[in-house]
Amino acid sequence: MNVAFHLVNFGRFLDLDRVTLEELAIGGLVHDIGKILVRDEVLNKPGKLTDDEFIHMKEHQTLSVPVLDSIVDLPKISRDVSVMHHEKLDGNGYPNGLKGDELTLIGRMSCIVDIYDALTAERVYKPALSPSEAFKIMIGLTPFHLDADLLKKFIRCIGFYPIGSVVELSNGRVGLVCQENPDDLMTPTVKLFYSSRTTSFRDVEYIDLKKRPDLKIVRGITEAKLKTSFAEFR
Repeated sequence: MNVAFHLVNFGRFLDLDRVTLEELAIGGLVHDIGKILVRDEVLNKPGKLTDDEFIHMKEHQTLSVPVLDSIVDLPKISRDVSVMHHEKLDGNGYPNGLKGDELTLIGRMSCIVDIYDALTAERVYKPALSPSEAFKIMIGLTPFHLDADLLKKFIRCIGFYPIGSVVELSNGRVGLVCQENPDDLMTPTVKLFYSSRTTSFRDVEYIDLKKRPDLKIVRGITEAKLKTSFAEFR
């Protein structure tokens, strides 16, 4: 569901037509369908995979093909989302080793969205990263793995510090991004209510970082890393 949502959101940002958006949504829903044929002990293993287990995990791409073939009237765009989301621009991806222009716009979008979702989701083998932490890793995957220009557009689409994400300021205060600054993604308005220095809640304060050059965001963080919940402030 996350991949479908992000693909449609990204497609709207790129001004793709409604039919394409609908087909992107379907592609997001079926993109990892081959994992139904991956052994559960590999799929849900909390630790590092062995070489043989990693090879089996990668097989979910080829295992998905007959499943996709069985879906009546599956659009090509939806199919491309599924079969291309692990390809790389330098040809070192899988399952088909597509390179350069062989990887379509839909395929390039799918690679970006799938990695973003994998990094920001809680998994049995790793904690979730904040969006900003994920973007820093993804920028390091350009230009050999991901399309650099398309990644910049995705970051603008999502926001380097998306609304609702948790951030820590240079004064140790922590809170939620509540409004983006379209002219500068690094200076949103933040709803502050927690101190990382005292590990305690504070009075709520709204800070527009565009008007406070003395303060800056030092990191994106997650509630899990702070071992607390901000549910009542959302």
